[in-house]
Amino acid sequence: MRRERARRKEPWFQTAYSVLDVPCEWDDRWRSGFGENADLHVPTPNEFIATDFSILSNDGVNVPPTLVHETPGCKLWYRPDVKFKVPKAYICANLMTPLSNRDPESAVLLDLMLYVLDYNLKEITYAADVAQLSFSHSTHEHGVTLQLGGFSHKLPLLFEAVRDHLAELVVDPSVFELIQKQLRKNYHNYLIKPEKLSKDIRLQHMQQIRWGIADKLSVIESLTPSQLAVRTKNRLYAFFHTTLLLIDVSQRLQ
Repeated sequence: MRRERARRKEPWFQTAYSVLDVPCEWDDRWRSGFGENADLHVPTPNEFIATDFSILSNDGVNVPPTLVHETPGCKLWYRPDVKFKVPKAYICANLMTPLSNRDPESAVLLDLMLYVLDYNLKEITYAADVAQLSFSHSTHEHGVTLQLGGFSHKLPLLFEAVRDHLAELVVDPSVFELIQKQLRKNYHNYLIKPEKLSKDIRLQHMQQIRWGIADKLSVIESLTPSQLAVRTKNRLYAFFHTTLLLIDVSQRLQ
């Protein structure tokens, strides 16, 4: 298409524009069709959209969380919500292991593991977010906390997806390089902000086990995808699971 100087102006902001005819070759190509393209298709159904909003819990009084399952490596606590009567559930899974913060490398690898997990789950968590399901995580001195919430009908699907992706974490070298670079920037940006640096130093003195951002920044360059894969597998074997279910349904998630 030939270029033509914009000679018209729209009346509101006086932005210059021009009006041109569509080239004939473009029109012919559009009318003749482009052929089949497997990448262009109707979106698949969102499996996380809830369809069952029934309330299964009975009337009663609020009670403290009850320990309903216990093994040497896991405790499961359950608390029915009898006050708000909405078909929603909340899962808080606390994964604890001494391997999480035994040295700066372990602390950085834990951060990298969660970043890679987020990357691998991005299509799933997008669909879940559209269906009003949420997933978040945070680290602490003893491990990781996973939090999920939303409509209880399909929340187990999201929980299973997070569990499976964490258990079989796929570490693509190119993805690892990008995440490593981004995490290094995050560490650096954290250090150059006085209020955050002072908070980090204060927490190092207050917590029994905590590695500072400066410690993490000093070792992140030396870490590799294979180290992350091995440490993640070893860490999963050593995790002690404590999970709390806060739900308004009696047996749906059990």
